[in-house]
Amino acid sequence: MPDIITEALLEVHFHRAIVEHFSEVYGANFLRLLKPSPQKEVWVGFDQGWIRTTLTTEQFLAELSQAIQSSAQNMANFYLGYFLQFKTVRKITRKSKLMPEGNCSARIR
Repeated sequence: MPDIITEALLEVHFHRAIVEHFSEVYGANFLRLLKPSPQKEVWVGFDQGWIRTTLTTEQFLAELSQAIQSSAQNMANFYLGYFLQFKTVRKITRKSKLMPEGNCSARIR
């Protein structure tokens, strides 16, 4: 059976509430939405992000990707950002040697 709730559905479902929250806290035009392509998402590590920078989106993603690849401790620019990575959760239905001891199903409910 295919998953009914996907990462894309979670993104769409929570998008409006997140935008409204940031608008209330920071003002309507304070932060800019970033939605990297699936290929770029692999390198930058997020599904959606909101940033405050004067760089273009391409410049920002290039700098972020370079910093991640080099494990940089310091960067020339300061960024204010909020990055989200959506994930779906699946209940484990079979035993595994990696599963903690005890009754896990009682804690999942």
